Amino acid sequence: MSKRSPEDILKDIEGSDVDDAIERVTSMSPDQRKKELEAAGFTEAELRSKADALYERMQAAAVEEGKKRLEAEARAKSLRPPAPRARVVLLVAAAVVAAIVVALLLLPRPRAPETPSALPTATAPPSATIGAQSPSPSAPLPDASTSPGDKPPTK
Repeated sequence: MSKRSPEDILKDIEGSDVDDAIERVTSMSPDQRKKELEAAGFTEAELRSKADALYERMQAAAVEEGKKRLEAEARAKSLRPPAPRARVVLLVAAAVVAAIVVALLLLPRPRAPETPSALPTATAPPSATIGAQSPSPSAPLPDASTSPGDKPPTK
């Protein structure tokens, strides 16, 4: 059989009597269609049983197709390796710790005073030392029971 050109196929479609037949049947009343089918040798019960059988086959095929699809999805899901949750949690925890360390390293630190004079000293106020001699570094500290003017006991 030789290959037909698209133009030939289009001419055959346009020239077919299918459109005319569809238009003729759709313009008939239900009683007219029933009489024409009976004249052609078909009964309504026979046609309905064939239509019901076709419908049931289509429904069963759709159910089977859906069943096969679900089974294939379940099989594919069961073949996947389980999600490595522990590894993911550890990686996230390590990232958080690293972020905290970097943040602490980048924060400004308080600076130590540059001159020692800025440090507070423990010196007595000037009023307490008036008239008293300053103790030498090797001298013992005065007792709390003695007044500043008393002399330390000698040995």
